[in-house]
Amino acid sequence: MPKHIKNMVFTRRTALVGAAAAFLGNAIAQTTSVPLPSAIEASLPKLTLAGRTRLTVWGFRVYDAQLWVGAGFSRSKPTATAFVVDLTYLRVLKAADIAERSVVEMRRQAELAEADEKAWRSFMFATFKNVGNGDRLLGIHQPGQPTRFTLNGAEIGRITDDRFDERFFDIWLGAKTSEPAMRDALLAGTAP
Repeated sequence: MPKHIKNMVFTRRTALVGAAAAFLGNAIAQTTSVPLPSAIEASLPKLTLAGRTRLTVWGFRVYDAQLWVGAGFSRSKPTATAFVVDLTYLRVLKAADIAERSVVEMRRQAELAEADEKAWRSFMFATFKNVGNGDRLLGIHQPGQPTRFTLNGAEIGRITDDRFDERFFDIWLGAKTSEPAMRDALLAGTAP
């Protein structure tokens, strides 16, 4: 290939990569903090916003995520204190797809015992609901209490299982997450 054509191809690729990066950067910058519902705030110790970001996959906006944390929260041991993973969906997703993707991401952390995977899959398939643009799902963790899930302010399920808590919330907060940039953004305001 002649050198001038190689340069054109390189320039075009560089421009496309730059445009994609600018688009994703703008998408993340456009997310805005939405306060926790008052009913959730009343049932938890004082929480503060640690970080927020937007999950975009192949240019499709999936959800805006916020992490609310209690005093003493540490990224090295997140389940030691109260926190809320707060997702506002930006597209229609089926409950079964959310549950199945959650299982895949939980497996990513480490191998799952067959009995755990079966129980957790069953719980998530029974709990999660179809979501659409603007629906808000909260995963609420408080040490020593069941993990609660709410959708648009209404409780949709709870589970008492410390192993589930750790694996499920590691989807966003764990070192082996499939979205390390999202993890970094959510944990931006937390202690190591």
